[in-house]
Amino acid sequence: MMKRYEIWDAHVRFEDSQEIKTRPVLIWGEYAFIIAYIITGTDRGDTKDEFRIGYWKEAGLDKPTTIRIGKQLQLRKDDLIQRRGRLDPRDILRFDLRIAG
Repeated sequence: MMKRYEIWDAHVRFEDSQEIKTRPVLIWGEYAFIIAYIITGTDRGDTKDEFRIGYWKEAGLDKPTTIRIGKQLQLRKDDLIQRRGRLDPRDILRFDLRIAG
């Protein structure tokens, strides 16, 4: 159904409330649940916990976007709404290097 590095719209629960928001996520893996990273339009730059997507248009995103490496999620399949796109291979390489640390 979904593959690593794909970007999906998903129902994501806020950390400090029961409110749910639709937002893009980066798929990382699927086990008993789906591992994903939150994607945000808030640009905090390239930091230890933030990865700026260089080729956001190619990935199917609407604006400059950042992956919050420090915000890994556990989602259910029914949390996923639709596939938006996939990280560009140039961003995949940079992201893998960042995760490997």
